[in-house]
Amino acid sequence: MKNKELLIIDGNNAMYRAFYAYKTLSNGGTNVSIIYGLPSIVSSSIYMHKPQDVIIVWDGERSEFRKDLLPTYKGDRKSER
Repeated sequence: MKNKELLIIDGNNAMYRAFYAYKTLSNGGTNVSIIYGLPSIVSSSIYMHKPQDVIIVWDGERSEFRKDLLPTYKGDRKSER
């Protein structure tokens, strides 16, 4: 029996990666980096790993939980606000 593989993708991480990887991608002044980049990242991951199932998970309304688990999470990054 062949092993079943499950690919779990962190949707928030993939979305941010797409935004910064394709930051200059626009359509008449509207930034479309996430619209183009997110499916590109997901499809390349599927192609590379060839899983039987794929799940994309997103942070819920409590997106600060990572800082609760690890206070130094992204501590070296500059604030973009």
